[in-house]
Amino acid sequence: MWLESYISDISGIHGITAEEVRQIICSVLEGYYSEKYGSPTVCSISDEGLNLRQYRADGIEREIVLKKHDVTTLASILNTEYFNFGNHRKEIYLKSFMNSLVKGEVREVSAENVLLNVYLGVNYRVTGVLHKMHITPKMRGTFQIGQEIRSLVIGTEKLADDVVFTLSLTSRKLVEKLFEEQGYSVRCVHRIVGGRSIIQSTNHIPRGTIKSLSDELSERIIIEVIA
Repeated sequence: MWLESYISDISGIHGITAEEVRQIICSVLEGYYSEKYGSPTVCSISDEGLNLRQYRADGIEREIVLKKHDVTTLASILNTEYFNFGNHRKEIYLKSFMNSLVKGEVREVSAENVLLNVYLGVNYRVTGVLHKMHITPKMRGTFQIGQEIRSLVIGTEKLADDVVFTLSLTSRKLVEKLFEEQGYSVRCVHRIVGGRSIIQSTNHIPRGTIKSLSDELSERIIIEVIA
């Protein structure tokens, strides 16, 4: 039936479950008609379709039939609710990546920020933003479209109508995560961004690893081996 097909389409577009779509539909319709008629309205969705019933103060119960002009208004309200719900769900998901190392591909460069395509899995792409304050001085103005960059997720933010990662190249945690990815547990005790990072480790770290990460960060890395 058309309603189940509609619910399935909305679920796929906004990344929310079919049950959540049904809940949004009922919530919007109940609120809309309760306000319009000044009496409680109850919405339910079954195999037979959509059912709307108004319960008046005089005890009369009646079925509400959707009017064409109502459908246009409701469609607009519903689309807004789907969008907001989907974005809220996305924000919760993206926040689970806080302090994680991610790889992104430069999509757009401006004087104030760099936008990256960050791939989470094979088919899921989100936008990441590197603001000027989170870019090391040596790296500013050097990015090329298509260049791959590893950075640290430090939060989420709204960009136009989207929820995106806020990324950083200046955090001490980034240095630690880069070494961690190579299999070394370290602590960055001091960092002059674009100058040097002082790292403490209980293990010997090969020169090749140190040089590779030093080149990536465009800064000197000093290792202090501690007992």
